[in-house]
Amino acid sequence: MKRLLAIILFALVTIGIGFALYWFFFRAAAPGVVTNVNGGLVNGPGGGLTPAVNGGPSVNGAGGGGGLNVPTVNAPAGGAQIPTVSPVASGGITQTVPIGAGSTLGASVTTGGQVQYYDRNSGKFYRIGTDGTVSLLSNQKFFNVSAATFDPSGNKAVLEYPDGSNITYDFATGTQHTLPPHWEDFGWTANGGQVVAKSIGLDDNNRFLVMSGADGTGAHAVQELGANADKVTVAVSPTGQVIATAATGNK
Repeated sequence: MKRLLAIILFALVTIGIGFALYWFFFRAAAPGVVTNVNGGLVNGPGGGLTPAVNGGPSVNGAGGGGGLNVPTVNAPAGGAQIPTVSPVASGGITQTVPIGAGSTLGASVTTGGQVQYYDRNSGKFYRIGTDGTVSLLSNQKFFNVSAATFDPSGNKAVLEYPDGSNITYDFATGTQHTLPPHWEDFGWTANGGQVVAKSIGLDDNNRFLVMSGADGTGAHAVQELGANADKVTVAVSPTGQVIATAATGNK
């Protein structure tokens, strides 16, 4: 009797193991219902993905299932709504007009309202007048300028080069002067008479906020920077009473 019970028990265990192997590894998965994150049925009864349609520009959620929420005018029948574009920056879509082409550098607006910049392709400086007329600032060609900082009038600029060289250039007189290579982050006083920069020595104890004449003469330290040089931003006020700001306060 014991032998018979053992045989029966062994047979039951074998059948159970076989059934478990079939259930977890070999049986075909029954089709199920998949629910998307929005709670809608994807492949269940009555469900299905939204059919694809030809898309187009979309505003106010029309024409493509989403888009910018902007005022619209004269929406074409069955088409996308046309946004209202304002010539004045008032918080919505604003009309812009390209004023220059090519690879430019150091673009800035002068106190007189002109825009001037360095053209990487030609190696020359240009000025765009208030009427949109483009003219050369100088016939001089400058190779591989990496940064250009204009004075407020636009008549002078600090030019930086990849090798660390720095110069000031006067477009009105065509004269240039060399500045120390360890100066960086330049700015100008309102009258273009003085240059402001950070003098970055190898040691923290030799790092200062400095000022000099436009020709580099009369350089003097204004404030020690120490280890906080990267937290100081050169920003000269119109009156010249402030020449930099520092993000060194307690957070």
